[in-house]
Amino acid sequence: MRAGVLLNLSNSIPIQCRGTFALNILYDIDPGMLQLWSTQWEMGVGQHDLHFTIGQSIGEPECPVPTLGVKWHRVWPIVHLPAWPRQLAGGERYTTITQWWNGNTGYDLIGGELYEHNKRTAFLEFIDVPRLTGMELELAANITTGEIEDRALLAESGWKLVQPHEVAGTPWSYRQYIQGSRGEFSCAKPSVVKATPGWISDRTVCYLASGRPCIVQAAGAERHLRQSLGLQFFTNKSEAIEALHAVERNYQRACDEARDLAEEFFATSVVLPEVMNIIGISGWPKLGQRQAGKRRHQSAGSPLGAKTSSAIPERAISSGEPDD
Repeated sequence: MRAGVLLNLSNSIPIQCRGTFALNILYDIDPGMLQLWSTQWEMGVGQHDLHFTIGQSIGEPECPVPTLGVKWHRVWPIVHLPAWPRQLAGGERYTTITQWWNGNTGYDLIGGELYEHNKRTAFLEFIDVPRLTGMELELAANITTGEIEDRALLAESGWKLVQPHEVAGTPWSYRQYIQGSRGEFSCAKPSVVKATPGWISDRTVCYLASGRPCIVQAAGAERHLRQSLGLQFFTNKSEAIEALHAVERNYQRACDEARDLAEEFFATSVVLPEVMNIIGISGWPKLGQRQAGKRRHQSAGSPLGAKTSSAIPERAISSGEPDD
């Protein structure tokens, strides 16, 4: 492997810039959408030696997303736990960070059917959740001052609106905003919900690592994770409301189980050995669930869940995708 391995995230590096690496790997971090876009545009599928995806359902019968004739190795999105230590006191509101518009109305993707791709559509379906739960929810979304009707509707329905570039414009403020939240409440793009690729946001796993419970719209990942109070998926308004109430009834347990999930499924120490073993790089021992669980219980006595967090450089901070 002296010539190196290229992890090409969502085909961000075009073929003329890939060089002569020992392995070229297409690493899909927008599952479902990347495969569907590849039916219309050149996205590098088939031009790489290996294909990874964070979509846990890609290639399964219940997922309508085409595999395009390649084998997709499914891995979870990762979070570096020492850079995202467990927090103690919960914040005031459930929050999320997102785009309101995606710059288009949808894509003609599967069988000529239009897939809506704007988060605005998803959130409007659940617009009255704050009023129905009696909880003020906070949305860090790029809704301009000129969008008077949307801003008024959100305010009337109990949403607090903040500008994402102000509260989460750097990796450090992004981390601070997530860790200062009570938890995450978020919807998914309608296109992702319809495609059911088994997706969960890298933003959500940062909430989980911080010990912040998450209530998010289902996009297939719920089929691949054990049930947990720390991470709940909803498909309709009543499920979303019940999930929020369930967390509030036992908030401390929900925080504990959120961190447990991050340690068991999404930690770099769990996912990266799997990636390295698939690539064929030796010296990366596999860390099974039994080992992960043992480490999780051993670290439970630490108030931050990681004794060495202060020694981790800031460059290790994970950050959400801008289109997330």
